[in-house]
Amino acid sequence: MTYTTVERDDIAHVIRATLKLFGRNLDDDTKTTWLEALGTKYEARDVVNAFHRYQREGRAIPRPVDILDLLAARQVRAPEEQTENKLPIIDGDAGRAEVQRLRERLGFA
Repeated sequence: MTYTTVERDDIAHVIRATLKLFGRNLDDDTKTTWLEALGTKYEARDVVNAFHRYQREGRAIPRPVDILDLLAARQVRAPEEQTENKLPIIDGDAGRAEVQRLRERLGFA
């Protein structure tokens, strides 16, 4: 997988913002080092989300391995993109029947 120019810019922007939180600046050499270290194994949005998570939870200036660890753990999707706790959407007659069944079971009918 290769990143588009926009995706590379998005990743560079979030690297810059993350380093700035810890009082550091992102020069061209450091940006190149980060982009090479991160590689292109992961989707750009996952890389960006990993940095956002690190911004919330990190305690020191991040190293590439810190972000790669988050990516490897696959805990980087934005909450609105996570589906594990969402209820299925049922449309039409099947949906109405399911709602009615649940209402009866819960004593609301």
